[in-house]
Amino acid sequence: MAPLLPPPPDPIRQAMRRVPLLAPLADQPAGVGWRRLVGGDLGLIEVGGTRVALRLPEGTPVPEAHGEEIDNWTAAAGRGLAPPLLFADPADGLVVFAWPEGSPATPRALAEPQVAGRVGRLLGRLHRGAAFRHRFTVWDRLARWRPVLEAWDTDSLGRIDHLAAEVEALRPLLRATAPPETPCHNDLTPRRLVIGPRRVQLIDWALSGMGDPHLDLAELIAQAELPQPAQAALLAAWAEAAGAAPPEARVTCLKPVIALWWALRHAERLDQALRAGDLDNAQRHRELCRDQVDALAGRLDDPALIEARARLTSPPESA
Repeated sequence: MAPLLPPPPDPIRQAMRRVPLLAPLADQPAGVGWRRLVGGDLGLIEVGGTRVALRLPEGTPVPEAHGEEIDNWTAAAGRGLAPPLLFADPADGLVVFAWPEGSPATPRALAEPQVAGRVGRLLGRLHRGAAFRHRFTVWDRLARWRPVLEAWDTDSLGRIDHLAAEVEALRPLLRATAPPETPCHNDLTPRRLVIGPRRVQLIDWALSGMGDPHLDLAELIAQAELPQPAQAALLAAWAEAAGAAPPEARVTCLKPVIALWWALRHAERLDQALRAGDLDNAQRHRELCRDQVDALAGRLDDPALIEARARLTSPPESA
């Protein structure tokens, strides 16, 4: 019987040969299917109706970081928050895991308050777990990625420098109101959530570590562009599961940070594509970087940000 998916290309077959579970299938001319998923480096391998996911190795391996991810992913899987790893190589980040029942989330799916509430409960459980390896600080990464624009996109750099100063002005307030660090995913876009009929799980834990739990919430809300009812459902469910107050005001103040973070992440990928001679991909990330700069400007001009800052700076009312 022909597979439902097209056969895997050569780079996927090469990776399959390294995985004991998949090596016998790597050179089969038929019966094995492949579908690309998140970001081009993650995809599904299908054999006889059974699906596992394979994430290709990093172009520039960082063994210590890969080892931290594997440990954090394993801990999350032990609590049912992530699918179990079937193979993981800390040398270069090649991983294979059992594909969960369900499909990658979409902004449309997450716009449903019931679905957003399920995700909020998942994140609340994550943020109440035992400590992860690694410590993630978004401000350090923002400083590291800015020089990329000096080399490749001075038009965006001029705008980012102006807007980044406004984001930096939020930093003292965000630091003063920060909750205790918790285990975090730190790369929470919709496509890293798998929504199934019985459970929601997170995949791709490369940036996971101890960090600001509200940043996870702000990133997902911003990247999915959640409407207000879904955002309220997400935060209420998270607060109940995490045993904390809903952080609406602080999440609003973190949204410009997320927009700047993603602008500079696309700048980094622009740099990588240009160095690899991939001009089409470079142009795509240049445009995505500029889109995020536009989003950043919009976040900073949002009247809700003024209100949120006022709420965070006002002393709590006495009972």
